Amino acid sequence: MPVIKARRKETPTSKQAALSSSTKELSRPDLQRILAIRMNGIVVLAKKDLPVNEILSLKHGSIIEFEKAVKEPLTLEVNGKEVATGTAVKIGEKFGVRIVDVIPVDSKLKAMAQASAKPAPPEKPPSP
Repeated sequence: MPVIKARRKETPTSKQAALSSSTKELSRPDLQRILAIRMNGIVVLAKKDLPVNEILSLKHGSIIEFEKAVKEPLTLEVNGKEVATGTAVKIGEKFGVRIVDVIPVDSKLKAMAQASAKPAPPEKPPSP
């Protein structure tokens, strides 16, 4: 039996309208190539620092406990920077994320620019 996917019609919020207006500003021809660049998105469930000995002792069936509650939103990161948060959803037998909050385009562009700016190499101390 075929599965019919129904989608709820959503009216744009003020945040979505602002995002749309910011995107229109970016549609100048000089930015078209930048906007076409594909970037890797990562959904972060939780983060935790582990000592090396704990990492080395991981085996099949090991469990790592996180401080994050199950109901807390997941984070969508692009280039190591948070761009949105959302909730986990099941799509058939696959996993997805329903976006709940989006960081404004201006902030995303600034964060990506900072991440891509290469720091100056450290100065070498003078030889004795």
